[in-house]
Amino acid sequence: MIDPVLSLGASEADPCVAYALTSRGDDIYLRMTVLSVESVLCVMPGRRVVVAVDGETAQVAGEAVRAALPSDVEILVIDTPAGGPVWRNRFVKSSLRERISGPFIYLDADTLVRRDLSVAYDWDFDVAAVSNHNAARCAAPENERAFFDRCGWPFPTAAFCNAGVQYWRDTPAARDLARRYHTGWLHAAAHTGRPQDQQAFNHALDQSEAKVAVLPAAFNTQINSAPQHA
Repeated sequence: MIDPVLSLGASEADPCVAYALTSRGDDIYLRMTVLSVESVLCVMPGRRVVVAVDGETAQVAGEAVRAALPSDVEILVIDTPAGGPVWRNRFVKSSLRERISGPFIYLDADTLVRRDLSVAYDWDFDVAAVSNHNAARCAAPENERAFFDRCGWPFPTAAFCNAGVQYWRDTPAARDLARRYHTGWLHAAAHTGRPQDQQAFNHALDQSEAKVAVLPAAFNTQINSAPQHA
């Protein structure tokens, strides 16, 4: 069930902000995460922030990660099976709903936050996201069809959302959708050899009974494809 959200009001919700980080400790992924976290704390001071890392990152770069992040940022270690850095990162990302209690906002590392995102929680949903490329018509593009066919999945008919910013409530329906997301991602990675997660996220949105909201572009402005929203 997917509903567009056309306007937002004030909210008293206090979701934490979560990231998934895979890093060697001296790379752009850690630097981008730090910059995004600092932008969160500038506009949402005192917000709980959780940076989830895979076990290999914790082992080889744990000290560098801890030193680079603000001291009050929590680091959550999620062990993963062996795999490349992108695979381990998406394993962590798609596992977050099972590992974090309460509502949370997931942000990819390549984000800068300019205003309080938690006002989205004034609305009634289990999971929310923004249309991919900030498209006015939130529909799956035809160039995704081959991927879905290879996975044996029906092509999404309701919406196609960007997975870089996700809003999760802690409800049974949200947790069911999260399990579909994670198991779907594992299935897709095995069948396509491509570890990206956006297709699995949208397959879960399409197949779950959770209430999903499509939020305005301001909640995930994708400036390369829609600079007019910046």
